[in-house]
Amino acid sequence: MGIALGRRKLTSILSGGVINGEIVKMLIENEKVKKVHLMGLIHQTLADKKQGLKTMEVWLVTLPPGSETPVNQYHGETVLITLKGTGRAMVAGDSIDLFPDTTLVIPAQAPRQFANPGTGDLVVLVIRSLVRPPEKTMEEIMAGRP
Repeated sequence: MGIALGRRKLTSILSGGVINGEIVKMLIENEKVKKVHLMGLIHQTLADKKQGLKTMEVWLVTLPPGSETPVNQYHGETVLITLKGTGRAMVAGDSIDLFPDTTLVIPAQAPRQFANPGTGDLVVLVIRSLVRPPEKTMEEIMAGRP
């Protein structure tokens, strides 16, 4: 696949296509992705099974000033990339400062919590592996599915 794409090919990628018999979306316009307000933060699922992913999800999360997530654990590994702002992560009892252009790798099962004690938004890109037992997607959590 070449880098230069004609208008027709680009349109098919934007609207979806077929790869190895599977329908996928390959280019997502992040500003058009639904924003979910959840526990004081703003969550967007940028890519998941709807785009054909089988082993990971990609989220964009904004923590407004003064917000924090509840302490939680996750079965899979998680990578958190700080895009904007500063904050703090508590991972397995360790306090870690978050600031732009840094990447935090969180092992599976490690308890974690994120906080924004600053005056501006903390914006992070979250990439998490999907492992068994199956985790609920953000949509399933919001819909209250078991």
